[in-house]
Amino acid sequence: MLRRAAVVFISIIFVLLVFSISSHAQIVATRRHVLDNGLTVLVSEMPSSSTVSVYGLVKTGSAREGEFLGAGLSHFMEHMLFKGTARRGVGEISNEIQSLGGTINASTHFDFTIYTLTVPKEHFDKAADILADMLMHARFDQTELEREIEVVLSEIRMYLDRPERMLSNMVFETVYIRHPYRIPVIGYEDLLKSLTREDFLTYYRREYVPNNMIIAIAGNVTDAKALAAIQNLFKAYPRGPYLPDAVPEEPDQLFARQQVRYYPTDVVRMSVSYPGVSIHEEDMPALDALADILGSGQSSRLYRSLRERLKLVHSVSASDFTPQDPGLFEIEATFEQDNAEEIIKAIDDEIAALIQDGVRPEELEKVVNNSLKSLFLTELEPWGVAYRTAVDEAVAGKHDFTKWYVGALQRLTPEDIVRAAEKYLNSGKRNVALLKPQSMKPAESAAEMAGETKNKIEKIVLINGLTVLLREDHSVPMVWLNLVFNGGLYAEPEELNGLSSLMTRVWPKGSKRFSKEEIARQTEQKAVSFSTFTGNQSMGFRMDFMKKDMDFSMGLLYDAVTNPLFSTDVIQDEQKRIYTEINARNDDIDEIASIALHERLFAGHPFGMTLLGTRESVSRIGREDVFKFYQRYAAPGNSVLAVFGDFDREELLKKIKASFGKWNAESLPLETHDVRPITEKVTSVVFDEKEQAMVMTGFQAAGFYDADRYGLELMAAILGYPFKGRMFTRIREARGLAYTLGGGYAPMRDSGEIIFQVLTQPSSAEEVRTLLSSLILDLQKEQISQQELDDMKAYLIGRFQRSIETNGGLSFSSALDELYGLGYDYHERYIEEIRAVTVDDIQRLANQYLSLEQAVEVTVLPDSFKNPAGSPAVSGQE
Repeated sequence: MLRRAAVVFISIIFVLLVFSISSHAQIVATRRHVLDNGLTVLVSEMPSSSTVSVYGLVKTGSAREGEFLGAGLSHFMEHMLFKGTARRGVGEISNEIQSLGGTINASTHFDFTIYTLTVPKEHFDKAADILADMLMHARFDQTELEREIEVVLSEIRMYLDRPERMLSNMVFETVYIRHPYRIPVIGYEDLLKSLTREDFLTYYRREYVPNNMIIAIAGNVTDAKALAAIQNLFKAYPRGPYLPDAVPEEPDQLFARQQVRYYPTDVVRMSVSYPGVSIHEEDMPALDALADILGSGQSSRLYRSLRERLKLVHSVSASDFTPQDPGLFEIEATFEQDNAEEIIKAIDDEIAALIQDGVRPEELEKVVNNSLKSLFLTELEPWGVAYRTAVDEAVAGKHDFTKWYVGALQRLTPEDIVRAAEKYLNSGKRNVALLKPQSMKPAESAAEMAGETKNKIEKIVLINGLTVLLREDHSVPMVWLNLVFNGGLYAEPEELNGLSSLMTRVWPKGSKRFSKEEIARQTEQKAVSFSTFTGNQSMGFRMDFMKKDMDFSMGLLYDAVTNPLFSTDVIQDEQKRIYTEINARNDDIDEIASIALHERLFAGHPFGMTLLGTRESVSRIGREDVFKFYQRYAAPGNSVLAVFGDFDREELLKKIKASFGKWNAESLPLETHDVRPITEKVTSVVFDEKEQAMVMTGFQAAGFYDADRYGLELMAAILGYPFKGRMFTRIREARGLAYTLGGGYAPMRDSGEIIFQVLTQPSSAEEVRTLLSSLILDLQKEQISQQELDDMKAYLIGRFQRSIETNGGLSFSSALDELYGLGYDYHERYIEEIRAVTVDDIQRLANQYLSLEQAVEVTVLPDSFKNPAGSPAVSGQE
């Protein structure tokens, strides 16, 4: 498992994971010192050795990189520390060590980074000086940094050509969903490329401080000499801040997981893993022993069963990975046939047999002997002792942790190992990662191709004129239904403004078959979402429900649409609620500005009204008005029914024809409305009892069917995107004049609108207006950069894709697009239209649509800003 924890290998055994027991084992004594600046120094005297190892461990690894997580900074530091210091140029460090007859290397792990020097004993002082120089004086020359980034990027790409590394990444991505162990130690290419020299220096200065380091020295050197040398080399460096180890905990795994990928290889590689323990937990020795018994060597249970007896695999092994935070227990196998399920069953059988029959004494003896040998071999040489003590101190928190580990293994019983198998090797929490040859990738079957066809949207027009959109998708047993109508605010008479909103609120609250109370009871009991909406030019029903409730839901909708009650009592109750919302709307500075702006931007047009209406207009609406409005627009020829989700197409279509096919209501066409163009600048001030000011500027624009709509959407976002647009950069970030700001473009039937708004201090309102005007002029005079345009395209496309990635979002969008005459498949064209916009288009559209002489400007100011005579420029909102 060490190969999963390190990016760069050095020829060292991770002794923490392999040490075993013996009362005869002799562990080299180590003295521990902590300097005044927090540096920990570990010295292990080995007088018979001819060499000395000087290791520097920094207690930061790929899982602990803070705001740079995922960039592989710890690994990159390892590269850069070899690229020279203030005293040593590029290549001099390695050459100097080589000239001394020594070796130098480094490796990066999830939890730490370690630098390793071993030299003949007479060169200890020189080695210590080189290590201190590397750790504390790395140069980060810009040229070398750029060169080394390319080296690391090549290293990242190289790993993509190694199936073992690919499998390793799959394992950790599957086992960990939150903990940074799921991120490759080497990091991701795009994140590394995004960093600057200052980012590297920030991380280096923060992490490479004495109190975050361990210097481990082992070999032919005395404790006094080693300590004196380190004290002298590091005395000038103060301790750094103690930063919290803000690593998220991995949640308990509740169910089995599996991931399958295909790769240009000839064999199948499989990992079967289970959530494990950290190095700090008492079960760790038992799990280590269990891994040895199951999958270490030719006498292991899995080897004898899966390879020798059943001949299912080429190789099989087991390991226990126990880092600073909870690790994992893993079984790996390679094989040729596509028979992973059979192999997993054989693994389960062996685990069950171990639990049932217990561990044999000779198996436990094997664990002891193998671990004892590893310990003996490691303790013979300084490099092994230096590595062990440094990692013991950093990861386990105790430099002689191995002594405890040896004793814990010595106390193990067969029952302890069986108990660990029962506790941790739970098939319900099993994780399977399969890397298969590309030749095993299944070709599209007829069923799959049929499934693709079913996922396509199908349009059917019934005899009565109702347009039906169907998309069959069996991924979850849910159905999403949208029934949409032309209407909404666009269809309202001015004297009855708010009629559409009132009607749609009352519509689902009672029909001939279902009372208001019965609808509430049954929809809540069956978890059926049943609601209505109204907008500027459309209105309708939205539903989602489980597949099993299809008949009830379709029946409820049909009765609500064709036989509504529109009870006077319910209408009056809803009118009272609307009055309350109107009052609340008049308390919102955004609403106050928006109402004033739309009254002027679309004077004499329905879009100059509001969805709620006014208290006066809503109070005029009676049941007869509601019913007439319903009769005028609730008809099959004026609607689109979209049903997306888990259903049988033929069965559903029969049900729709049997119910909605009998719907014979006649609809009247929508009246058209001319938009009165703005011919001169309109400036208005609204006074209200507010502490802040709102500056809002609007322009008339192209509507649904105009090819300019895509460029207008991009242009408005370039100015008004709240977190990256030019308004944000110039008004908020550079000048600090805004609390909130933004803007955008909205297409409609006869027209469209571009609106920008800034919430600011009253004293800054004029400055904000001036800045906004200058931003518009800049857009008209100068072409934007291709990069700025590409960035905004990516934002809009991503936002659009997110809006339609579910059946609920796609069904609603497709239904409205079909209703408006854009076509139910409009979403397939939208992205290409956005991509086709050019920088020339943006400049042309800015000049065509953002004329400051045809703008409507509304400013909301506190009452205290009225002129001394008390007569406001524009009366306050009622």
